[in-house]
Amino acid sequence: MKQNYDRFIFGLDHRNKMLVEVSKGCIGNCYYCAIKKAKGDLKSRSIDAIISDIRSIYDPSKTLFLVADDCSSYGLDIGTNIFTF
Repeated sequence: MKQNYDRFIFGLDHRNKMLVEVSKGCIGNCYYCAIKKAKGDLKSRSIDAIISDIRSIYDPSKTLFLVADDCSSYGLDIGTNIFTF
């Protein structure tokens, strides 16, 4: 059991990850979720801003993660999506 725990905890180490936030908030109104109440409507960042952040922190030895409160809704508020560019 301890071996599985150690493997799980190792995966949570942020030293080997690059995290770039692509949006905040949410478009939904799910009764079980507080994201919209806490952070408001979806606010996506421009692709140029995201790419700029990636360039400023890029390290080929790390894994890049694009993160958001509601990743599937990225760009709906600005008429784009992550696959456009």
